[in-house]
Amino acid sequence: AIDRGEVDDPRLFFFSRHAPLEMPLDTPDQVREALLVASGANAEWSGDIDALVGRYFEPKTDQSYFRRVWLNQWLAGAGKAFDPVLWRALTKKRKLPKRARVTLGLDGSRRRDSTALVATTLRSRHQVVLGIWQRPGNAGDDWEIPAEEVDQTVTAAFDQLNVVLFYADPPYWDEWISAWAGRYGTERVKKWWTNRDKPMAYALAGYRDAMLAHSISHDGDELMAEHIATAHK
Repeated sequence: AIDRGEVDDPRLFFFSRHAPLEMPLDTPDQVREALLVASGANAEWSGDIDALVGRYFEPKTDQSYFRRVWLNQWLAGAGKAFDPVLWRALTKKRKLPKRARVTLGLDGSRRRDSTALVATTLRSRHQVVLGIWQRPGNAGDDWEIPAEEVDQTVTAAFDQLNVVLFYADPPYWDEWISAWAGRYGTERVKKWWTNRDKPMAYALAGYRDAMLAHSISHDGDELMAEHIATAHK
């Protein structure tokens, strides 16, 4: 929020060092080098480096946890829904061609949360963020997501793209979804409730599997990457 200019906090000082993700960790010498890179001058008092090297190769060591804690690497933990490093690797900077056949997905809130509209091409399964409306860090109690702006973005999507199907989560947007269904037809605009455990579990598992198989890509939107990285099981 500070980086985006939403909050001003001159007291904040941020400094970070880490072992780059491309550093190999196959041998004790390589792990030792990565630990020294991540620790810098602090290596003198950050612990017994040799003991940490040995711990990395112990059979019961959670290596992802080790890399997050001791190498300061941004990796998905056991409680995270998706791997943010894998997500970034799926970035492809390309725009949607006009009249591309797509599906749309809308989910969100009106006051306390974010709302997002994302398009996915049917042919290449490439995802493009059409809009993310995120509550600013300095927003007051009266702040609300601009529903008319969301409507304009939906309208532009239907005007410029070939929208085959539009799934939208009804809470907070029920009236608008009904309006879009009346405008574009109920065969294309569907209410899709995200509070159903079983359908959501299958949907999220399919999304994760598509990432692992590299069968989807995305436009690299930073806010979407932030939400992907903070999603928990």
